[in-house]
This record gives sequence, structure tokens and C-alpha cells, in this order.
Amino acid sequence: MGKAWQVVLAGAGGQGLVLGGVLLGEAASLHAGKNALQTQSYGIASRGGFSCSEVVISDQEIVYPGVLEPDVALVLTGEALEMYKDAGGEDTILIVDEAVENPGLVGMRFPLEKTARQLGSQAVQNLVGLGVILGLTGMIPPEAMSGAIKERFQGRPGLELNIKAFETGLALAREGKKS
Repeated sequence: MGKAWQVVLAGAGGQGLVLGGVLLGEAASLHAGKNALQTQSYGIASRGGFSCSEVVISDQEIVYPGVLEPDVALVLTGEALEMYKDAGGEDTILIVDEAVENPGLVGMRFPLEKTARQLGSQAVQNLVGLGVILGLTGMIPPEAMSGAIKERFQGRPGLELNIKAFETGLALAREGKKS
């Protein structure tokens, strides 16, 4: 019996966090044989307003669909950092994009946006973040996420870029390239 995981992906609309949550849930349930639930919330502005995706992954039946105390929180904006910097317990893994103003220097800082831009599209920042999450936690095998990405983007432009972004995030986590 493995650990149940509660994951939060938080930032702004347009950063692909809802898609990231969906992909994480699909990877866990369809490719890793786990139970997964994904919920989302976002403001009235589809781009730029607050956006959040919550994913619960477990080997057991999931009885509550929300995240009560995150095991992992990926934050991509200052607003998200304010909301989640104290969420969870002392074992919560807080992953913060290095571009986020972070006066207290809380969390583990990774160059998510910068890496996505270097790959050619800021739109893959979510997949770089998912790579970091899986690289740090091992909550599901990386092959499960690669399978979900391939299914979601098969025959569509960007498949290779999305896979590369995810793999680059895995490498960032493995190499500990935090700033």
C-alpha cells in the first residue's frame, strides 16, 4: 500500500494548471493503476486571474475529492505563494517558480518559467513543474506521465515540446538545480 498524495497546482489562469492537474490525474489513474480525483477553481478572468487545480492520488478509494493538507504545492505566482506558503505540514513540499517574488525565500525554488521559455514556449511551464514534482516525489512513475502526455497530444502540434518540458523538469529535480 503506497502513500496517498494531495497535490495543489496554483497560479494564474493561462498557465496550464488545470490541464496539468488533469494530466497528473490521467497519468495516475490510466497509466499507474491508482485512484485519482482532480478538481479545479479559477476566477472569472480566464487568463491572469487566480487558478488552482487539486489532485488526490491513492492506492485506496478516495472518499473526499479536495485537498485538505497538501503534500505538494506547486506555486507559479505571488498570490498563489501567499495562499499556500503555510498550507500543509512541515513535510509539505512547496515548489516555487524562481520568478515569483518571494521575500521569505520559502520553498524549493526552480527556474520553471525560465526553463519553459528556453524550450521555446512559456506555455509548457506546467509540464516542467510536473516533471519537478514527479522527480522529487516519485508519486507515480515518469513513464505514466509520458503516456498521459502522448495520449492527450497525439497527432497535435506540441507533442514533442510537451514531452521535452516534462523530461526537463525531471532533470531539474534530479540534478537539484534550485536557485
